[in-house]
Amino acid sequence: HVITDFIIKAKDYGNITMMTDGTEERQFLHAEDCSNALMILSQKYNEISRDEELHITNFEWNTILEVADIIKEKLPCKISPSKEIDTVQLNKRNEPDPYILNFWKPKIGLKEGIPVTYKAGDQPNNALSLNVLNDGEFAATAGTSGVIYGVANHLVYDKETRINSFAHVNHTSSQTRTGVLLCINGTGIMNRYVKQLAGSDLSYSEMNEQAAKVNVGSDGLHILPFGNGAERIFNNKMVGAHFEHIDLNKHTKAHFFRAAQEGIAYAFKYGFDIMKANGMNPSKIRAGKANMFLSPIFTEAFVNVIGVPVELYEADGSAGAAKGAGIGVGFYASAEEACSIQKSFGSIEPNDISKYQNLYQEWHQTLSKHI
Repeated sequence: HVITDFIIKAKDYGNITMMTDGTEERQFLHAEDCSNALMILSQKYNEISRDEELHITNFEWNTILEVADIIKEKLPCKISPSKEIDTVQLNKRNEPDPYILNFWKPKIGLKEGIPVTYKAGDQPNNALSLNVLNDGEFAATAGTSGVIYGVANHLVYDKETRINSFAHVNHTSSQTRTGVLLCINGTGIMNRYVKQLAGSDLSYSEMNEQAAKVNVGSDGLHILPFGNGAERIFNNKMVGAHFEHIDLNKHTKAHFFRAAQEGIAYAFKYGFDIMKANGMNPSKIRAGKANMFLSPIFTEAFVNVIGVPVELYEADGSAGAAKGAGIGVGFYASAEEACSIQKSFGSIEPNDISKYQNLYQEWHQTLSKHI
């Protein structure tokens, strides 16, 4: 784990702090070499002597300080060795048996094996996983917090900084690709909060089933989901979460389940209008089928109140990071090739925009009292 530890320290802190003086030595094996060794050994199973040991390693000793120096070349930083020496292995070596070299040889050295081929944040990664790369393409996530992330071929910025702009993963000096990010802190965390209050004995699927029996609009119950800290869309104001217009004779647990999901969708609409005011107008949005997008209640409210369809895929930020690394190392010829194979769950189309727009206006009146 020393390699990943040092990369994190270099990237996040600009300083590789070490527990020892770094003179102890290790042998490091690249995953691709390891895979090739196992494959070759399985193919040559009958040729291998049962009296010999098979040591899969790269047969090259490197000091821990050399590891830090290699990472420093890729991620400029400070290296801070300790004055302590290794008191565990005491610089003892377990020399590997070379017998395996009769069948297989490692090809990737330590320096070649740890290039930094790709760096990006979670939302650009998610966008890459959804093949959101070009002007007018949009991605969304709805986990603990929620995000709509769009790509533009020019610089987009909000004078009040209610949305953020980044260089997208495929931005170059000759090809502008700006990633524009809207964040709603109070998203899935509100759904979880309502579950803890009223649905602790239910699964999220069971909550959705109960919510589906309630009229669209939750019979007038409004939930403002802004209880997860200050919201950038309100100029970093603490609005807080609110339950409004509760009718003790009408509203059941199921109403709260539905009102929470509708309130989250309406919060997205409020932020989405800021994106539109800054020239971001998608014809569709892509999302991974996960978190809030697993709920038909939320997804229906989302597409209708925003007014654009949502395409659902099997994708997430970790897949995007893996694809980005593959592009950087040359495994894929292009981002388009990396994203060419995706499992689609279809498109959810708006089917009642007018009703949801009217309900949003009522919810917005409730919100106006708090902002």
